[in-house]
Amino acid sequence: MAGEGDNFSEVGLGQNNVMILMMGENHEHAITSIQRFTPDAVHIVTSDKFEKSYKRRLNDWSKKYDFRKGTVQSLDDLFEETALGSLIGCVFNIGGHEFRLSEGEMNTSMWKVGITGGTMLMAAAGTMMASLLDARAFYVTKPAEGKAIMPNKNIMILPEINTLKILMTLNPSDVGYLAMNLGNEENSLEELHKNTSIAPWMMMMMDAGEILDIDLNSGSYQFSVFGIRLLTMLASSEQNKIIQTITENELEAMKQNADERFEETNYHG
Repeated sequence: MAGEGDNFSEVGLGQNNVMILMMGENHEHAITSIQRFTPDAVHIVTSDKFEKSYKRRLNDWSKKYDFRKGTVQSLDDLFEETALGSLIGCVFNIGGHEFRLSEGEMNTSMWKVGITGGTMLMAAAGTMMASLLDARAFYVTKPAEGKAIMPNKNIMILPEINTLKILMTLNPSDVGYLAMNLGNEENSLEELHKNTSIAPWMMMMMDAGEILDIDLNSGSYQFSVFGIRLLTMLASSEQNKIIQTITENELEAMKQNADERFEETNYHG
């Protein structure tokens, strides 16, 4: 069911910016994804119906956009009960391919998973596997009629599950503080840490999750459009009634993961 890989001769590339694209019949969004993220390698997961065409396209795209050609993973049971297991197997095969090219531990947090193409089950499996890999899932939106597609505008990056968990467990007063500053063009990190209990590693997680953007040089931050909407929703809801399901052990594990990912930054709060 899974397609064969191609270039196994390149060594030490497994930790690079790898992109996995869930693909159906339409393929235009793949170009938008490649232009936005400029990946080092691209793999495709698709139905066996489109396997040959995507092998050809992947070969052409790799030359035109200068990335390492990955694999085309195909499955013949997309509309059967076994499809989910096959989709997971396709992603595992991609992981094995990259592992054989890597030197040491793979950094899959740099990976991207495109969930635009194919079936709803493919999108669900892609999102699930992105979470498992600590990678980032994304979706390419359609521009308004008559408008050209813009890679920096028409791609929606899904936040990590841990980032959403962090937001859901913030103190109501901290949510209120963030909400009061949503409209500002710049907010001070120093003032935030004076007035809230939000730890620096939590801010870094929210930055990585596209909820806000931190400028370490100026010591400031500002919110993304998605962050504004999400925090507005949290601030206007009855925060005390949100079920807090995260444990202290989970929070500590998330902190350790964040410390490892952002150990080279000079942000100390």
